[in-house]
Amino acid sequence: MEPSNMAKGARLGLFALACALASAGAHAQVFKCTDDSGKVGFSDQPCASAQKSEEVKIQPAAPQPQAPSNPEAEYEIERQRQNHQRHVQREEQDRRIDDARRDVVKLKTDNYDLAKCNAARARMADMQRRDPVAYNLDVSYFEFQQAASLYCGN
Repeated sequence: MEPSNMAKGARLGLFALACALASAGAHAQVFKCTDDSGKVGFSDQPCASAQKSEEVKIQPAAPQPQAPSNPEAEYEIERQRQNHQRHVQREEQDRRIDDARRDVVKLKTDNYDLAKCNAARARMADMQRRDPVAYNLDVSYFEFQQAASLYCGN
């Protein structure tokens, strides 16, 4: 290259660098403008001469540190969460079973009738004596069995 071309290239490079720095600086400039009535506004252009002007420095946010990934710890946390969830489900199931048992006891207590209980058991015993082989295949036997269960409290 000739000296004149080298000088032109150097000048062109310096001009490009100056433009890049100027545009980077322009993006970082923010002006806080306050008028006489106290109204505040922000702009990337300098404030009007009648307004109070203050340049606001904006710092880029620092990147948030992330916790290092620890697969063993993550696995343990997930395992504990699942164990807790199973424990809660088991407690709910146990509560429902206890509620159902209380309901059955209440139902049997409320419906207890010794006379009806003895009558149903007597009919079942009579059916067993009459047909010792097939007594339990009769629909009536099943009905007496249900009545005994309801009225005898067991």
